[in-house]
This record gives sequence, structure tokens and C-alpha cells, in this order.
Amino acid sequence: MIKLLLFLFFLNPRQVFSEEKMASRVVTLNEAIVLASQNNLELKAGSEVLGQAFARKTQADATAFPKLSATSIVSPIYKETGNPISSERDLSKWGVWAQNIVTVAEPIYTWGRISNLKKAAENGIAVAEAQVVKNTLDLHYEVRELYYSCILAEQLYRFLEEAQKTINEVQEKSQNSNQNSGKKINKRDSFKIALFQSEIQIKFQETEQLRTLARHALSLKLGFDPQTETIPYETMLEPIEKQVPSYDEMEKVLVSNRPELKQLDSGILAKQSLLKVEKAAFLPQFFVGGMLSFAYSNMRNAQSSAYANDPYNRNTGGFGLGIQWNWDLATSFANQGLISSEIAELEKKRDYAQLGVRLELRKALLDLELAYKNKGSFKTAFETGKKWLIHESVGYSLDPSDLKNLGDAFNARAQTTKAYWESIYKLNLAWAQLSKTVGKEL
Repeated sequence: MIKLLLFLFFLNPRQVFSEEKMASRVVTLNEAIVLASQNNLELKAGSEVLGQAFARKTQADATAFPKLSATSIVSPIYKETGNPISSERDLSKWGVWAQNIVTVAEPIYTWGRISNLKKAAENGIAVAEAQVVKNTLDLHYEVRELYYSCILAEQLYRFLEEAQKTINEVQEKSQNSNQNSGKKINKRDSFKIALFQSEIQIKFQETEQLRTLARHALSLKLGFDPQTETIPYETMLEPIEKQVPSYDEMEKVLVSNRPELKQLDSGILAKQSLLKVEKAAFLPQFFVGGMLSFAYSNMRNAQSSAYANDPYNRNTGGFGLGIQWNWDLATSFANQGLISSEIAELEKKRDYAQLGVRLELRKALLDLELAYKNKGSFKTAFETGKKWLIHESVGYSLDPSDLKNLGDAFNARAQTTKAYWESIYKLNLAWAQLSKTVGKEL
């Protein structure tokens, strides 16, 4: 994620988009979140895990369906005549020998293999659904981060644009006063103003590029062509003024909604079902089924007696109960050991995650409280910087040659304004982080 604003005044971004005017759109934050949820390509790709999980569920359901198999073989055969006692070959004449076997089997008792396969698949769907929720929450946070970044970049752009005009007017007025009144401006003060004028120009250019980059990045996040711009509807960041919720209240929300916890719980259940499947693998599987076998050859005479072995011309079949037994015990025990190890790993991850997410929640709440405190402190500095600049501007208006402290007041005003607006940006992101932490939009 592009950290557009934390180092805004220290970055030196390159030109990444042409200055040619491109198509743009204006969206609100809610519209941006909806658009991203519908169009974001990364989210769509991640959501394919859900389709795969449903496909595995279909595979598990299919294990309960009847199994039909057929084998057909057609081969050449020479002519042979005779009886059960003797026969004569005639290699000069050749024909066909067709053999066909069709079997059907419907499982009736498998020691829970089919039901446990279905349970594993159902829990696999729950794991995939939780992953989609996690991907969506991550996307919503990133959209908010970019959206707030765009607004903050716009605010700073306009502020610096106005500051640039003001400092140019100050310099011009001071030079005119120096020529008309004969009062000489202190060289140091003149240098300060000139230096500050250059700094403003540099920051203005950087902010302009960052604003452009943020808008294009927001377009990409919302699923649009990144060569277009997406512009926030709001032009000023407004702080989210809500009471910080209690830890106990948020812990209940976290336990009920955090997707990673749901993933681990469902993953453990799925593996436990697969372990039961593997334990039943070497037990006999019972089924009902039937078999039909028929063969034909124009080079052999059919035998009319039921007691004569005739592999060349026959029609046999039957229906009844069957049993299938797999004796691959070594492989089954190895598979059981592997699955048991995977269950133990998931259980340890779940125990750690339950502790880790609670620590993450506590940090998110502390960050939110700190963001409110910082906003209050920066607001005080913001208002002080504003008063100082007004005070110095009054003195300057009375005597345009007096630039003694005006440059310092301008600089303080710029720094306190940037710090205050960034504190609002961090406050709103702290709320977004809390939503992401508990797994639910607050």
C-alpha cells in the first residue's frame, strides 16, 4: 500500500503519469467501497477459492452415487472348429472377438467414509467463505486508506497553492515598499522569505504529483483503468467523532466475526473428518451391484450347454450384495499420522491466534485513543500557528518592510496545518483498522 502522506514532505516522487488530461469520476467513500467490492480484480481472483470449495463439496457428494464402469475389447481371432474333446485350427480365416463387461455398484455402508467426506467439504466451504470475508475487509481498509489519502493530498495541494500565492505577494509587496519608502529590508529576513518561497514551490510540486498518483491508485483499487482518475467527493477530511468502544464490547464482536478464527475452527473440523475417513479406509466397504458380461466371435461356434466353458460367445449377468476391502494398511497409517500432525498444527495456531488477535484488538483501541489525543494536541498547535501568522501579518501590513518573523510564522503555519490534517487522517484510519481487527464494519 502506498503510504502517501506519512512522508509527504520528505518524498521526491517521480512523474508516473503523463500530464495529459484523462477521464475522471467523483465518488463518495461508501460508493468507493461498493465499487471495489464489485470490481476489484484482486478480490475476484481471491474469491475463486469459494468456487473451488463448492467443487470439492460436489466431489464429496458424488461418492454416494452409483458407480458404473464398462470395459470393451475387440481383437482379431482365427477360425477354429471342434467340440469339448478336440478342435481344428484354420489360420486362413480370421474374424473378430468382442468382449464386454459392465458393472454397477451403489455403496450402502462405508463406516462413515462418505458422511465424513461431506462434512470435510462443508467445513472447507466455511474456510473459503471466511477467506473471502478476510479479503473483503482488507480491501475495504485499503480503499479507505487511499480515499483518505486522496482527500488529504487535495487539502495540502490547495493549502500550498494558496501559500505559494501569498508568499509571492509578500515578496513583491516588500520589494515595492523597499523601493518606494526607502526602508531597507533586513538581508537575513529577505533570504528567509526567498528560501521559504523555494520550499513551498518544491512541496507544491511534490504534493501535486502525489495527488495525481493517489487518484490513479484509487481507480485501480476500485477496478477501473488506472490511467483514469477517481476523485473523492469530499474535499476536506472530517474526523470521525465517536466514543471509543470498550475492550469487552469489541472482544465479543471479534470472537464472533474475526475470519481467521473461523478459518482455523472450520479447518480443524475438516481435518478431523478426513482423519475419520482415513481410519475407515482399510475396513470393508459394502455395496449392492450388478454385472453384465457378454462376448461374441464369428470364428467360434457357440456352446449351448451351461456347463461348457465358452469365452467366445456368452451372455452372463447377476445382481446382489458385494464387499470391497483395501489392504493398503501402511499407506493408511501414514496418512493418519500426517493428518493428525496437521490437526495438531492447526490447534496450536488457533490457540496462538486467539491470544494474538486479542493483543491486536488492544493495540487498535490504544491507537484509536492516542489518535484522539494527538488530534486534540495538533488542533491546539494548528490554532496557535494560525494566530501567530495573523499577528505577524498585521505587523507586516503596517510596515511591508518588516519581515522579521513573518517567514517563521509562515513555516510554523505550514507545519502545524500539515500535522493537524494528518492527525485526522490517522484517526479515521484507526477506526478503519479497528473494523478490520474485529472482522466487522463498525
